[in-house]
Parts: sequence; structure tokens; C-alpha cells
Amino acid sequence: MTERAAGEKRIELLLEVADVCDSGKKGKKAGAEDIAPKIKTLKDAPLFREYGLDEKDIKIIAIVLVACLDDRYADGMVAKDVLKTIEKDRKSVFLGLKRIERLMEAGVIEAESVNGGGLDGTLGENDFSGGFRLLRSTIGLTEKFLDKIQGTEKEREQ
Repeated sequence: MTERAAGEKRIELLLEVADVCDSGKKGKKAGAEDIAPKIKTLKDAPLFREYGLDEKDIKIIAIVLVACLDDRYADGMVAKDVLKTIEKDRKSVFLGLKRIERLMEAGVIEAESVNGGGLDGTLGENDFSGGFRLLRSTIGLTEKFLDKIQGTEKEREQ
């Protein structure tokens, strides 16, 4: 299988994971048993192992990927809304900030502060102090990580 074909399969699996996460948010019966094998396949893929991603990380990536395809979220999705899609209570949403910060540090996600600027991925003390500002910030997948998911990173380098 070519890297591009593997990338298409990764994207397909992520979209399916996001659909189940989104249906759970809308009060529909979430098919956790349906996405468990898909998440395991993604977790076991070399790209996702390289980043040390777990189930919740993969769900966040899936939701943010779908947001890229949705006109309502052309500039990214608010971090709080992403976390509320996968977490059941406020405490878990708050604790999820550390997860998003870790994904930012790994180069998977970038954020735009509510104060403006671009999706530059900065995690400066003034921008995201205490994590609360990150809750209101817009997040998206980094271009480099998107290239890796699609299997087009080497093409872009040439």
C-alpha cells in the first residue's frame, strides 16, 4: 500500500470516529463498540504511535479534522467545544486542556488566541496562562501533521 493510500485510509477512519463522537453529542446512541476497532487501528499505525497518541487524542484529532471540512469552522474550532464533544462533565473538559497543550507541544494542533493573530501554535505564558484562555481559543491541525495524515509529507518536501 502506498503512503498516499494509507493516508486516505487514516482519514477515512478519523472521519468515521468523528461521526460517532458527534452523534453521541447530539444525544444519539454512540457506537463506542463500532469505533473501538477503528481507534485501535489508528493507535497502532506508525504515525500515531510516533506521537504516543491515545484514544482521546485520536478523538480530538478526528473532531478537529472534520471541523476543517465544515464551512462553519473554516478558521478552526473552539477548544472548549472540541472537549465537550468527547468529555461528559466540566471537570473532564478542564482536565482536557492539558491534553490539548500536549498535542500543541507535539506539533499536532495549533491554536489562535481569542486576542487575534494567526494559527501559530504559540504556547506563550501570556497567551494561554492557566489554560482558561485556551478554552476559548480556536484550534486546528498543523499543516505538517495534516501532510503526515494524508501521506503527502514527502511530496511537499520535494
